[in-house]
Amino acid sequence: MKPSLFTLPICCSIVLSLAAMRGAHAIEPILIDDFDDGDDVGWTHVDLTLGTPWGSGTFDATSESYVLQSAGEVGVGQLGILVSTWNTSDEPLFNDGYLRARVRSDTPGTNVKLMLRADADAPTGYFFGTTEFDEFSFFRCDPECTRFTTLPGVQFQRGRDWQIEAGAVGDQLTMKVWADGEPIPSAPQLTLADSTHSSGQFGVLAYIGGNWQVPAQVNGVFDDIYFTPAFQPGDTNGDGNVDINDLNAVRNNFGATGAADGSLVGDTVPWDGQLNIDDLNAVRNHFGAGTPAAVPEPGAGMMAVFGVAAAFATRRWRQPRRGDRE
Repeated sequence: MKPSLFTLPICCSIVLSLAAMRGAHAIEPILIDDFDDGDDVGWTHVDLTLGTPWGSGTFDATSESYVLQSAGEVGVGQLGILVSTWNTSDEPLFNDGYLRARVRSDTPGTNVKLMLRADADAPTGYFFGTTEFDEFSFFRCDPECTRFTTLPGVQFQRGRDWQIEAGAVGDQLTMKVWADGEPIPSAPQLTLADSTHSSGQFGVLAYIGGNWQVPAQVNGVFDDIYFTPAFQPGDTNGDGNVDINDLNAVRNNFGATGAADGSLVGDTVPWDGQLNIDDLNAVRNHFGAGTPAAVPEPGAGMMAVFGVAAAFATRRWRQPRRGDRE
């Protein structure tokens, strides 16, 4: 049953009132998991130590951090890989944006990485994080893995908490790295262009690779995982603001369907090709986000015109009752 617009005049008044009260703000990071509840509900495990002498792995959040650990020591020249992906991270909202987490490696040889646009089973995607040689680097797997570059001037220290922010927006890939408690870099230390992968899941990865020449246990720790979308939720026209133009786009095209690629006028991120109550709620919930120019003053004239237009939209989409028919 198609959602109705019976409540649109009320929603519009509420939105305009909220705009007067709220200041402009940047796109807010989405907390994915801080593991304070002691579990990893919402994550899917990929354990590539199964069937090996050092498997199986554990995915444990009872310490209020997320610990990925093998049961035993990975043999020299062998692989021990533990992956965890966020269940809903394949939604379009997460195709472009920035994944940030606190990471730590507690054993020599263990690499800790963040994944973007990944398929952990293939494996394909982009991987940002540490190497066994105490460096930070960027890998692309498709499915053969290639190390593209190493972060200059930053040396990883095991047993210490670090922050990694991995970005993928269009074909632009970025990485910021800093020791926990130190100032956040003003710009990414790594920037490059690659268009191999445009969608997939995000997640975390702890592993020991074949280059490590000493038996060691996989032990990687992750915490405070956030994702910041590259595109402002509620924005329908790509100008970075959520304002009256977006509300009008939703109202004027309510009920329309089309391609789920952002081409449908009024469709909000994450695009689904359907203009419905979810889009109206996205505009309402984020109204005023963006630059100060995005926040209109709800003057009396504007409210009157908007109320008439909203009432027209309500009549247009209202389903006739049996008593309405001649």
